[in-house]
Amino acid sequence: MCRFWRWGEREYHSLLPFFRSKAYDYAELLAVWQRVVLRQGVAVEVEGRWVLLGDHTYVVKDGGRMPGVVSLRETSETQRQPLYFRGQCWGAVGLIIGSLAG
Repeated sequence: MCRFWRWGEREYHSLLPFFRSKAYDYAELLAVWQRVVLRQGVAVEVEGRWVLLGDHTYVVKDGGRMPGVVSLRETSETQRQPLYFRGQCWGAVGLIIGSLAG
């Protein structure tokens, strides 16, 4: 996000209080966002259900006291690595919009 806006270190640190704020509820914010997106009527539906895509990635971290760093199990079948490592797991879910018609 900071790279997208070409922000530096000072601007990054100004965002941290926003993400740690107790002024809003994540579940309520998510519900509002879902209503806004779905009211537009552009979501792709298959058999009456909206189509979602999801993906994740593991990122190895050396720091032992970093936020979100946990022991993760290596799931790659093509790499010869230890069974467990310290790192973070990042995930994303996206709603497909547009039309399936060609």
